[in-house]
Amino acid sequence: MLVYFLGDYMIGGLEEGVVNITITWHWLLFFPAILLALMVMTGLGLLLARAVNAHNDVRHLITIGTRIWFYTSAVIFGVDRFADAGHGWLVTVMHLNPAFCVLDIIRHAWIYDGFADPMRWVVLGSWAVGLMVIGFLVFWQGEETYGRER
Repeated sequence: MLVYFLGDYMIGGLEEGVVNITITWHWLLFFPAILLALMVMTGLGLLLARAVNAHNDVRHLITIGTRIWFYTSAVIFGVDRFADAGHGWLVTVMHLNPAFCVLDIIRHAWIYDGFADPMRWVVLGSWAVGLMVIGFLVFWQGEETYGRER
């Protein structure tokens, strides 16, 4: 409905040096991408909750792990930088990263006004469903140990 009412609404362009931004229906791809990212994070959170319950020191490793994950998600550096340097294996690892898939889908929808590679959706969907199912099952198995005094 939002795109129907806005159409191809132009933002900016009244002042000098401002770039025109066209809101199209591609921008709506943000919502399913974020939903799949939420599923990935929920499944990962369920797995890590069980690990922290079993071994309290795992919570310190989570901060290091999320920082490494941030840097391997092509947030700062583009994936093309590594492809041009001849590190094909690193490009493959980055393409299998669910955080990279979310960023790539939203970049293509908002910046390039188009669709990302369909493989990004497949990888992100696989991670989302897989982590939700595995995370739920692992968390459910340890349910009776939660809340016990150590």
